[in-house]
Amino acid sequence: MQRLFKSLMVTGLLAASPITLAQPAAPLDYMNAQLAIGLVEDLSDPFVLVLTAGKELPNLGRNVAFEVEFTDTITAADRGGSVTVPGFGTVPAGVSLSYWSLGGYGVLNVPLDDRLSARARAGLRLLSAYANGDEERDLGITFGFGLAYRYAANLAFVGEFTYLDEIDNDGGDDIGVNHLSAGVQVRF
Repeated sequence: MQRLFKSLMVTGLLAASPITLAQPAAPLDYMNAQLAIGLVEDLSDPFVLVLTAGKELPNLGRNVAFEVEFTDTITAADRGGSVTVPGFGTVPAGVSLSYWSLGGYGVLNVPLDDRLSARARAGLRLLSAYANGDEERDLGITFGFGLAYRYAANLAFVGEFTYLDEIDNDGGDDIGVNHLSAGVQVRF
């Protein structure tokens, strides 16, 4: 597993290097649109929009690609509840967390048969989180794995798990953020 992770990281770094930028400019090879459930530690699970643009890199390998991905919460992750404050009555005591991320991934697609393929990816991401008026930004490592089912020549269904890392919390405990997503991939 560690070797696979390192290989994907190197692929992602090479994909963004001048070696691959020297290729003739070409349009994107595919785009993904997915809806994710944000698996946020100790908070409710928000819905997240996931948009991905991908470019295959045949000069690095037959099943290698580079992806740029943007995610944004549609609903906030929160922890409900209220507390009674003398003189003020009952006030909300919960936490409300929204976030967006921008990442670049090296991707390895492994065909399992003529329609089904496994996907593994790793890269870097910028994660920006907003909770109760405070903002936290973090640059870190991200990785994921999933499956793609080719329905037609230019359409596939994809499902993935993505680990985004942790958001620093002023209370001392970091909040883990992951995505479980499903959607479609359109090839050009």
